[in-house]
Amino acid sequence: MKSIQQILVFYASSKGKNTIEKCLQRTHYLEIKGIENKLDRFESQALKERPDILIFEDQNNESSVMSALERLAQEGMVCMLMSESNDSEHILEAFRKGAREYLVIDDNLDQSFQNALIRLTEKRNDKDQLKKAHRIAIIGAKGGVGVSHLSVNLAWTISNKLHQKTLLVDLDASGAKDAFMLDLIPERTFLEFASGDPQKHSSLAHQVLTHITPNFALLPLPENPADIENITSEHVQKALDNLESRHDIILLDLSHHLNELSLFGMDCAQTLILVIEPTVISLKAGLQKIQLMEKMGYDRTQIHIVINRYNRKQALGPQQVSNSLDLPVFGWLPCDEKHVTQAENSGKPVCFSYPGCKYAKKIFQVADMLLTGSEED
Repeated sequence: MKSIQQILVFYASSKGKNTIEKCLQRTHYLEIKGIENKLDRFESQALKERPDILIFEDQNNESSVMSALERLAQEGMVCMLMSESNDSEHILEAFRKGAREYLVIDDNLDQSFQNALIRLTEKRNDKDQLKKAHRIAIIGAKGGVGVSHLSVNLAWTISNKLHQKTLLVDLDASGAKDAFMLDLIPERTFLEFASGDPQKHSSLAHQVLTHITPNFALLPLPENPADIENITSEHVQKALDNLESRHDIILLDLSHHLNELSLFGMDCAQTLILVIEPTVISLKAGLQKIQLMEKMGYDRTQIHIVINRYNRKQALGPQQVSNSLDLPVFGWLPCDEKHVTQAENSGKPVCFSYPGCKYAKKIFQVADMLLTGSEED
C-alpha cells in the first residue's frame, strides 16, 4: 500500500488549476498541502513545509517559473512541470533546471499524470530498493584510438535508438572532450558539484547535467585541466550515487592513463570496453593494459575488446587481434573517415547525422550486444 504523499501545486491559469485538480481527485494517496497561483507564496510554503512533490504549471514558458523550479530543485525537492508546450527545447530546459517529470497538458494527461506520480512516489518510498544502472567503462589501449568518439555515439544510440535512459560521464582528465564533440559549452560542469555544499549534493548532481535529449544526459568535466584536479573519485562516487536511480545505463569515458578517475571508473563498472586499433603498436599497448588489469584483480570476462578504424584490406583482422590478446573481439568499427569527419565538424554524433552509414550500423550492433549480453558472430 502506498504511503500518503504531500503535494504542493502552483498553477498559472484557471484552466491549468482545473486540470490539475481533476487529476489529483483521481489519486487517493495524496495530501494536498496547497494550490497557489503566486510564485512567492508557493516558494515560501515549499521551503517551510517541504512537501514530497511540487507541481508547477508553466503557461507561457515563463522564466520566473523556471527560476523558482531551479531554486527549489537545488534545495533537494522533487519537482514536476506541466505545460501545454511540447517544444523539445522547453522540455530539455525544464530537465536542466531540475524537473524530475515533464507532462504535456493534452487529452492523455490523466493517465500520464498518474504514471508520473507513481514513478515519483516509488522513488521516495523505495529508497533502499532503487534500481542500479549498468555501468560501462570505456578506456583506450593508448591515446588517440577514439574512446570519446565511441562513448558519445554509444550514448546517443543506446538512448535514442534503444530507448534506455543514458548518462555519459566524462572522466577523461585531459578535459571536456565529450562536450566539445557535441559542440556544447555546458552552463555547469562537474566542478560545480565538487565545490558545492555537500548537504546539497542530491540536487546539485541533477543541476550539473547537460541534457542532450530527454533520454541522454552528459555529466561534463570543466575545460581547464587545472580545475579537473579538484575533482576526486569521492566526488564521482557521490554523483553516481545520486544519479544512478534515474538512468538505465551509465557510460564512463576514461583516460588511457591510469589516474585516480580512470581507476575509479574501472573499479565501479560491471563492463569494461577496451578500445584498440588494428595495429601492432595498439595491440602491444592493449596486451599490456589487459595484463595490468588482471594484476589489479579485474576479471577477464569483464573486458570487451572493440576494434576501431578497422579496414579489411590494410589492418590486422579480428581473429589475429583475438589471438594476440587471448580474448575474443566483442565488436569492430569500420574505418569511415568521411562520415566521421563530417559529423565531427558539425558537432553531432555520426549516428545522428548519418544513421545509415556502416559506422553507425556497427555502433548500433555493439550497443545492442551490450544490452542483450550477446556477442558478435
